[in-house]
Amino acid sequence: MRPVEPVVANNRMRRLATALLMVMLAVLVLANVFLPLHPS
Repeated sequence: MRPVEPVVANNRMRRLATALLMVMLAVLVLANVFLPLHPS
């Protein structure tokens, strides 16, 4: 039987990494959409 704790930690880290990736992608898309609309 494998211990469950490392698997849970790995899942949590993977979920955190995917959430960070999605946030970064959303920020990039929002920047690409809003920067041409609002030139400084």
